[in-house]
Amino acid sequence: MNDIENKVIENTTEESTRRGRGRGANPALAHVNLRLPHEVLEFYRKYPHYTQKMREVLTKFIYTEEQKKELLEKYSNKTYNAKQE
Repeated sequence: MNDIENKVIENTTEESTRRGRGRGANPALAHVNLRLPHEVLEFYRKYPHYTQKMREVLTKFIYTEEQKKELLEKYSNKTYNAKQE
């Protein structure tokens, strides 16, 4: 091999072993294009960081729905088991 080929090989191996910035403190968000009714968008645009507010509302909704499901499963199993006895 000549000197140029050696330098190219050395440069590529150095670049491939470099480390990036690493993972951030928070997980990355997914990019989504979402079509919303005008009145919904107008409502949220009242807030200074309206996209952040939308994320908060959607996240809270998910957690409350999960809690509802857990409670329903918990209590529906108890009433079903009590009827069988």
